[in-house]
Amino acid sequence: MAANGFGWAAEIPALCLTFLEGMSPAEVESQLCGDPTTRHTATFAEAADAQDYAAERFALQFGEVDGWTVIVEPNGYVCSQDAVLEALSANGPAAMVFWNVNMDSRFGYARNGALVRVFDPVLGTGEVGDPLPEEAGLPAATEPIPAALMLAEALTGVTVDGPWVLDRERPTVTCPLLPNR
Repeated sequence: MAANGFGWAAEIPALCLTFLEGMSPAEVESQLCGDPTTRHTATFAEAADAQDYAAERFALQFGEVDGWTVIVEPNGYVCSQDAVLEALSANGPAAMVFWNVNMDSRFGYARNGALVRVFDPVLGTGEVGDPLPEEAGLPAATEPIPAALMLAEALTGVTVDGPWVLDRERPTVTCPLLPNR
């Protein structure tokens, strides 16, 4: 199975995408301690330029697709933390795909406040849980990041494409890097 439709991922050197059900963007912002004084509308590039890595404060963008909240973190990783993903799944499932320029990568899936599956798509190493049935047939060995995005889509039913991630202006807020409890 080719990773058709996910070639846009190669255009982005670092990203964390999180899909969750059962929590609105406003509820997610509150859960993640978003600073309301930083709320503005921005494109992906504008949010990436506004990151404050020294202060460990990251731009998170919020959108909605088919009733799911989608969090876009340009070169961020707040939602890649286990405790954050678990908290975001308290009211419904949450899937997260993360990668950066150092070839660090992570896929996570949580339900009912607990991690179900966590693995590194690039290295193919598992951290939590057994492979999910939806992982069968994905091009993980040849296209690990697109395969992880395909898995998130299979688990959530939510499809995002390059223009949705890169070109749309969306609500953006600054959040601290929460400690991984």
